[in-house]
Amino acid sequence: MEQDNAPHVLIVEDDPDMAKMLKMLLEREFSATAEIAEDYASARERLESGTFDIITLDYQLPDGDGLELLGEINEMDSPPPVIMVTGHGDEQTAVESFKQGANGYVVKDKRLSTLFVDAVEHALSDVRLRRAEEALDLERKQLLALFESIDEVIYVVDPESHEILFANKHLKDAFGKELVGGICYRELQELDEPCEFCTNEKIFKNKGKPYSWEYHNPVLDRDYLITDRVIKWPDGRDVRFELAIDITERKEAELALRESERISRAILSHHHQLTGLLSPDGNLLAANAASILFVGVSEEDVLGKPFWETPWWRHSREAQADLKVAIKRAREGEYVQFLTTHENVDGEIREIEFSLNPVMDDKGEVVYLVPEGNDITERKRAERLVTIQRDMAVKLSGISGFHETLEVAIDAILEATVFDCGGVYTLDKESGALELLYDIGLSRDFVEATSHYDADSPSSQLVLEGEALFINYEDIPIPLDDVRRNEGLGAFGIVPVTDEGAVIGCVNVASHISTGEIPDESRAMVETLAGQIGQAIRRARLASALAESEERYRLLYESAGEAIYTHNRDLILTSINPAACEMIGYTKEELLGKNVLEVGILHPEDVEKATRLLGQLLSGEKVISDTVRVIRKDGSVALAKVTLTALYKDGEINEVVNIAHDITERKRAEEEVERINAELEGYAHTVSHDLKGPLSAIMLGVDTLADSLEGIDTGDIEETSEIVAIIGRNARSAQRRTDDLLSLAKSGQEPGETSPVDVGEVVEGILAESSREIKEKGIEVDVSPDLGRIIASPTQIQQVFSNLIGNAFRYNDSENPVIQVSYLGDDEGGAHRYMVRDNGPGIPDDIIDNVFFPFTRGESSDTGIGLSIVEKLVKIYGGQIRAYNNSGACFEFTLKDFY
Repeated sequence: MEQDNAPHVLIVEDDPDMAKMLKMLLEREFSATAEIAEDYASARERLESGTFDIITLDYQLPDGDGLELLGEINEMDSPPPVIMVTGHGDEQTAVESFKQGANGYVVKDKRLSTLFVDAVEHALSDVRLRRAEEALDLERKQLLALFESIDEVIYVVDPESHEILFANKHLKDAFGKELVGGICYRELQELDEPCEFCTNEKIFKNKGKPYSWEYHNPVLDRDYLITDRVIKWPDGRDVRFELAIDITERKEAELALRESERISRAILSHHHQLTGLLSPDGNLLAANAASILFVGVSEEDVLGKPFWETPWWRHSREAQADLKVAIKRAREGEYVQFLTTHENVDGEIREIEFSLNPVMDDKGEVVYLVPEGNDITERKRAERLVTIQRDMAVKLSGISGFHETLEVAIDAILEATVFDCGGVYTLDKESGALELLYDIGLSRDFVEATSHYDADSPSSQLVLEGEALFINYEDIPIPLDDVRRNEGLGAFGIVPVTDEGAVIGCVNVASHISTGEIPDESRAMVETLAGQIGQAIRRARLASALAESEERYRLLYESAGEAIYTHNRDLILTSINPAACEMIGYTKEELLGKNVLEVGILHPEDVEKATRLLGQLLSGEKVISDTVRVIRKDGSVALAKVTLTALYKDGEINEVVNIAHDITERKRAEEEVERINAELEGYAHTVSHDLKGPLSAIMLGVDTLADSLEGIDTGDIEETSEIVAIIGRNARSAQRRTDDLLSLAKSGQEPGETSPVDVGEVVEGILAESSREIKEKGIEVDVSPDLGRIIASPTQIQQVFSNLIGNAFRYNDSENPVIQVSYLGDDEGGAHRYMVRDNGPGIPDDIIDNVFFPFTRGESSDTGIGLSIVEKLVKIYGGQIRAYNNSGACFEFTLKDFY
């Protein structure tokens, strides 16, 4: 994958090693950037603050259920694909994951590296497809919007089904009905089968090249110059795009002209054509008046000379060579026609449609050649103008930027006229000054000198008159300084740009070469395209005005500290302030115009409550307050107290104002108090049960001993010893439980003094104290050679490892028991990473999720406090601990230096 398109991945994994391995796989295989969230809460924070292409999610997290987080993710707008990665996989878990919307499911086993890469590749394919679909949708919307803005016929047809996929407003107005979805030959031609003249075959045969043709539509009774081509529709189909320019008036004019020319030739013997008479060898025998006037000579100057040496041909050796070949072919009886050029009396090169028609005698011998030249310069120029306008319309259909629109329009003007440079000015509404927006073909000095004109300047006043002016630059009624004169401009034009009758700017064009009279077609082209530039300026100003209005609205709401939003009586959101957006994680644009109950912010279980509250407002209550749950964009749930106020207009509710206060943290504090109370209840249970029993036994033993000592004899010594043993055991049991409770109470306190602690020495001391038990049970102890050093309280470090190693001794009933104490190095945050594991039966499934909760115990008779002490100490040292089963019980944890 290209680096610019590298995926951004969130790894939700509480096992640091596994998270690091997944990150390395993603970086190596996909050049991905990855963030790691070690628990449920961290994952929520990252989802709230960032955007991710893919999420890998552990099934079991230390502070929550992975499937619950999966559900929250899939409630987000455009949720990223999620790959479940778990070490506790089974068929039921997989099924539940896919039900919740997981994109993939991978088990942490020896196939992980292969299956994980495959799952990510599959998910990336979905991401790429979604991005492509979003891009295609945007492209389609932009394309259709531009098509709608063009005042010529544009439509798009599926070449297979002939279904009309798009028809712009101009075409629909012409037919007076909706056309999209209909069949082109039925809707546009009123035929029952595809048109015989359909261009599908032509354009698909020459795919990528436009095909231009003329057509008279009998339904509309209009003539069109049509350009068809194959384009790629946003859904990937190749479709036929057709741009049709109405040339009805031009065709009528051409028909009239041809009829007039036919009559004129018949009456005036080709008076208006360049015609004459040649001998078979090419000498000019006669020339009509139009031909003589064209080059400004007398008949005596040209008659009798080889035709190629006359003034019509002398300007071009290439044209002379073409004429000689044509004469040879015509002399052999062939009618010859080709395009060429003549130079007229003014030195202007004109385009000529030229022909040679052989005249034969009764024997079939060529006796004369009739040359005929038709000046088609104006027709060719008109065709070029139509082509330029058509090409410009096609280009504009593919762009949306204001600056690009100006560039295309000015380029079209320069291509079609005698001008070679120009610029576009806009009129500032406030000051009345002219400001240069775009320029081309001009020197920097000239641009700097002409980029701004004050409202009272002669240039501004000239534009405000609203009349187009075409003149030589030296003759404009404005004082010229040296910079303007040195630019060397000749032909010059100023065309005001108007909007609803008011001048809003102007288009200035000029030539560094052309002088004298500016051709009418150049003037018409500039004035026509200035109208399109005016539309572009208007659209830009409307966009600017809208932005200013939105800014005022935003500033008004920014002053409110509470979340505020309003909706109308139809429940459509009409406004939402920044505080509300921040509270729920959505932008205004994502919410405005949507139904407040259907947008997905309210918790589904609270929709009925919200509906009831709104019903109370509609029934006449003015102000109502209640609490509801809100689903943020990142999927997290917040609790809000909402006050609803009805605003009336003409006696009816016009809008409802909602003021929401986030009370999530307050609720969490209340829940924390409940959790602490539960813990205290555990303490009370332990004191009442675990201590009361041993103490009762002690008291009973004391009473019995007292009775036994009355009149004691030697035979009672054995019984008395047993009673004393019972008292001792229960007293020690009570002492241990009391010590454990004190340790738990103190375990949450920060250390008073710290020093460098050699963890290896601490573990060695613990093992030495347990050497007898190790020997009796035949336990194999595997300790890393170097367990590192930690800045900490030695006593607290001893408590951590003593509890974990003691648990491993106590619960490992394997035939060949093994206990490992490993140093896993430092993580990226500088924390020391350790693992204590055994090869026993593991942690029972019914307590593994609560193993660190006080008084949670297995089948042994201990208090269940040891692991709670460990967790509290680990957290004091900025670490995390997790318990899991992997061929025995495993405890992985981190500790940071305490300064």
